[in-house]
Amino acid sequence: MEFKSIRDFVDSVGNRYSSKILYRYFYDGRIVERTYEEMRDDVYSLASYFVSKGFKRKHIAILGGTSYEWVVSFLAIIISDNVAIPLDKMLPENEIVFLCNSGDVNLLLHDSDYKNTAEAVCRECESVDEAMCLSSDEFRKLLDYEVCELPATDISDLCEILFPSGTTGTSQGVMLSQTAMLANIDEIHRLDYTSNFTKKTKAVVMSVLPIYHTFELTVDNLGIMAYGATICINDSIENIVTNLNIFKPSVMLVVPAIAEAFYKKIKEGTKDSKTEKKLRKAKKLTKRLSNVGIDARRSVYKSVHEKLGGNLLNIVVGGAALRPEICDYF
Repeated sequence: MEFKSIRDFVDSVGNRYSSKILYRYFYDGRIVERTYEEMRDDVYSLASYFVSKGFKRKHIAILGGTSYEWVVSFLAIIISDNVAIPLDKMLPENEIVFLCNSGDVNLLLHDSDYKNTAEAVCRECESVDEAMCLSSDEFRKLLDYEVCELPATDISDLCEILFPSGTTGTSQGVMLSQTAMLANIDEIHRLDYTSNFTKKTKAVVMSVLPIYHTFELTVDNLGIMAYGATICINDSIENIVTNLNIFKPSVMLVVPAIAEAFYKKIKEGTKDSKTEKKLRKAKKLTKRLSNVGIDARRSVYKSVHEKLGGNLLNIVVGGAALRPEICDYF
């Protein structure tokens, strides 16, 4: 599946998977859902607002955790021919102010948790004209904004500025085009980490990494949309195991540190002599069965699978190298 532009991507997934659930997440103590069609319509409404405001090639920063509104904003910025700047919410206020100055930010979209930081940005950044809270009534109204004709975009133009962690000092802006993003999306779709799904397997992914990381944004959100899968947003790193059992995903994308944490947790839970003996027997049994073409691992290790939601088939690890023994163990 190849896309001609980010707008074509939004149209294609919105039309192809229209009534499918795209996002599932916690809101006011309950789980809410958004379909692919709703995402497409919300992106177009917000993009139309930017166009009506006369925004063209403006730099719009997004500050906050993973949310439906964050993703809608990111896509709307690009298809309205503006430049998206994801900001690391973990940075101290003075560094966020510095990056907004460095990125010539004109508008800041932010979570309610970053109200004070947004006020500091508005005070100290001459280029910033306005800040808007993603959970405000004002923003929600924009998702119903009357859709207008959107401008054509040049996919080779700058559409995103990333500020990755600086290993030699202050973060330097990395400039990306739609062409670069689309190449990643196409490659993720080609890799197809749903290839071992059965007809009964539901394409459900749990998003646990910060959305402002390019691995999480491009692979675990945009890349997943190309499959028509459902993305469940984990609300806190401390709640991963609990939410695995609520959302019951079949796929999860993590960095090595999280894979290591799972590895240690399972090892700790099975270190008593009785359980270790059972595991050694199970390993011998599954190996013998695999030699005659029978894969019984999901049955033999059912109790372990159930602690991870019961449906988990694939854990995709990126961002750094994973220790081989962890791969072998899983």
